[in-house]
Amino acid sequence: MFNFATICESVKRHWIVIAIVTVLALAAGVVSSLNSDDPDEAPTKHVAEASLYLTGYGYDQKDSGEYNYSFSEGYMVTDSRRLVVSSEVAGAVRAKYGKDVTITVPTWMNDEKKSEYSTRFLYIDVAANDEETALAACEMTVELAQQAIERTLPVESVTLAEPVAIKTGSADRAANWGIDALPGEGSTPIVAASGISMKKLVIFGFVGAFLSIFGFAAFDILTRRVRSEGDVERLLDLPVLATASSNEDMARLAKSIRVLMGRSELSSLVVAGASAADGAKNVERALVGADEVSVTGLVDLSGDVDAASRVLGADSVLLVIAENASSSKQLECALKQLRIAGVPVLGVVFVPKKARKAPRAH
Repeated sequence: MFNFATICESVKRHWIVIAIVTVLALAAGVVSSLNSDDPDEAPTKHVAEASLYLTGYGYDQKDSGEYNYSFSEGYMVTDSRRLVVSSEVAGAVRAKYGKDVTITVPTWMNDEKKSEYSTRFLYIDVAANDEETALAACEMTVELAQQAIERTLPVESVTLAEPVAIKTGSADRAANWGIDALPGEGSTPIVAASGISMKKLVIFGFVGAFLSIFGFAAFDILTRRVRSEGDVERLLDLPVLATASSNEDMARLAKSIRVLMGRSELSSLVVAGASAADGAKNVERALVGADEVSVTGLVDLSGDVDAASRVLGADSVLLVIAENASSSKQLECALKQLRIAGVPVLGVVFVPKKARKAPRAH
């Protein structure tokens, strides 16, 4: 059944493939975004730009009670930028021309100092999927911005410095020394957006990770292969007494078995494997060599037709399961033979794949 432990074991076992599937899903999301017909995800947009010139002189803070922007032109431009992207201006333009229209107020950068110029110019960029919409939306934005600034802020004048034109160059900053208008027909517009939808990336990545994780978890459960100690307890409902990885492990196992048999007043033990590939013979040899336990025999539960009868020759059973060795059918046959025999099962010795050649006692 599905549970958190099963999922964690599957992720740990198949994490490389899961990571590859997730990366491929993200790549598919990128391709889907770039090839999408959705206007909101169009990879190329036309950008129209205009600039306003602001003058903040003419106000006396002491006499008029209004803030004098001449003391800080930076505040004047910053406040004006906020008005351009407000619902009063940008919201009205997007309501008329559609939500695919984006309105930004890029800064005028100093390439040498990598800093913003202190200027009275206010740049307005409007991006749309076609040139006509970009130009019309930019005209409306400029008109509404002029009205909002003159009505709301203590400025002396707001004049159009550069008329609306289709922009070339970088989409996230203002053009240097005026607007870069397209030189002629057939010019290529700038790329205003990457065209990669973060929403699609999240969806594709989540679906890829989800399907790979739960797909591998379902595969592990349906194949009923034992690949870890957790699988032993989940599939066989038996405790793992030890992992046969070294001689020291086998020595500790022999002492533990002797204690368990003493507590239950058991005198003999048969070592059984779900199949011949589980390495029960090596575990039996190690226990006999340790001279700690009375081992009466070795049984292949799925390969011996008389397995149940041979198990009855001892007071207890030690089951040996190797990693990914026995099929689901062999595991079911082994459990059936143990139920028929009715002999107490002390527990399971799990043999990792790297320790298939089980250690021998000294």
